[in-house]
Amino acid sequence: MTNLRNFVFALGTFTSVLNVCLVNAQTLPTALDNTNLVWTTSPSNSVTRPWSGTTTGAYDGTDCAQSGNPFVSSSQSWLQTSVTGPGTISFWWSVSSVWPDELEFSVDGVVIDSISGDPPFGGLVDWSYRMFSITNGTHTLRWTYAKDATVNDGVDQGYVDQVIYTTSAPMPLQEALNTCGIAWTTGGNTNQTYWAGQTNVTSDGKAAESGAIYNSQESYLRAVVTGVSNVSFLWRVSSETNLDYLEFYTNGYVHDPLNAPTNYARRISGEVTSWVSNFFKLPVSATNTLTWRLVKNDFDFFSIGQNRGWVDKVIFSPPRTSFVFNLASPQRLTNRTFQFNVVGEVGCTCRVEYASNLVNWATLTNVFTTNASTPFIDVSATNVPYRFYRGLSR
Repeated sequence: MTNLRNFVFALGTFTSVLNVCLVNAQTLPTALDNTNLVWTTSPSNSVTRPWSGTTTGAYDGTDCAQSGNPFVSSSQSWLQTSVTGPGTISFWWSVSSVWPDELEFSVDGVVIDSISGDPPFGGLVDWSYRMFSITNGTHTLRWTYAKDATVNDGVDQGYVDQVIYTTSAPMPLQEALNTCGIAWTTGGNTNQTYWAGQTNVTSDGKAAESGAIYNSQESYLRAVVTGVSNVSFLWRVSSETNLDYLEFYTNGYVHDPLNAPTNYARRISGEVTSWVSNFFKLPVSATNTLTWRLVKNDFDFFSIGQNRGWVDKVIFSPPRTSFVFNLASPQRLTNRTFQFNVVGEVGCTCRVEYASNLVNWATLTNVFTTNASTPFIDVSATNVPYRFYRGLSR
């Protein structure tokens, strides 16, 4: 019979009480709430031990998976699956340990996040939520509880629950930031550090979110603008206070995660849960490079916050107009309606006009582009011998 037990550890006057999962014969797909993915786990030998399922102490109150190498020095216990991107992986995790023993999450062998009990005494790190964008292609996702040679504390295990993988292309940054006519670029240390649009943390239904970063890494978002006199935006962050930052730069940014530049225009750190408004004047006669950057310090004893930054409602003055739209792939359908594709920037409005003489143009419709190529059918063209069309930026 499996029970939820209290483990009490005392050192001098320090005492911690831990509520933890205990093993039972639950299968891994069921414990992880995902039977669509194929799960494998490490073998049982002198240096690795397998994960197992339990029905007690889980985040969802039903079941969870837990590592299998408590108090086994210099060992690992890993759990993994493969997915095909683009998509999004999300999960809940917890750990009971002392640093440097930690629970890590990696993509294709690159660690992008970890949690560990607080030094020097260790203890239970409560359940926390994580979500990461997965790029195109096939990727191996692995959760590893890794132990050093000497230190033991807590229950010495990691826990994972409610793993969800959703296949979807990332939301374009132009759409997330409400900025037609701006070419955004994003980068960092690996593909997982790219910024992308999302709908979970927003001020207006969609916003840009930084990519996953680990120690000594960064995730940046950048736009180069000309003829702009000022810029305003909203932002917030979840990070380790006064160590990991969301920063904004107006020109002069140099990439070096180990030696953060000091010429930032503004930065925030810690748990900033409300949207903060910003406004900056820019030299209108110059071309300005604007950079938003989430950066982590080179060493953490333990993970604090979500290690994420968010930016929303970027407004340039004077306003930018979207790039030129093209009309492509025209064809007369069997019912004599006329179909073509509106090709151009995603997340913008294009006014489609028609004429019979290239002089007197009338509005046919306003198309909001949800893809780089958006199909449209002119149902009023059934009884006309010919028509001219054009797409205008708005």
